[in-house]
Amino acid sequence: MTRLNEAVQSAQQIEAVLKAWAKAAATKDARNMRPFYADDVVVFDIFPPLAHQGAEGHCAVWQGWFDKLDGPISFELENAVMQVNGDLGTVFCVTRINTGQTHDLVRTTLVLSKTDEDWLISHVHTSVPLPVELVPPVTH
Repeated sequence: MTRLNEAVQSAQQIEAVLKAWAKAAATKDARNMRPFYADDVVVFDIFPPLAHQGAEGHCAVWQGWFDKLDGPISFELENAVMQVNGDLGTVFCVTRINTGQTHDLVRTTLVLSKTDEDWLISHVHTSVPLPVELVPPVTH
């Protein structure tokens, strides 16, 4: 298989992993999300703690949030840009989080690592823009 074909196949596998992750997250049971994360995943999050490491802790943060939500939830990765190089894949996107009548947007960067035949999320970075009133004026 050529390098280009491998990259295309890897990109398709990563896309499938992310779609399956979104379906698992929609169950609002973080145990369903756990298989998608590397054991030592590094996370920079919008929820406290803002930086942590480890899949179990990350899933516990998710579950704490899920437990506070009423009704269904869904996740859509928009404007995704993917880069694949060997056993590493990077995804940059805006994630739309739909919770009933609320539709929030967060910026998301994911790094996935291929272990054996599986792609696992090894790094997550989510962020939200500062409120406009906190953004300093541009000076030249």
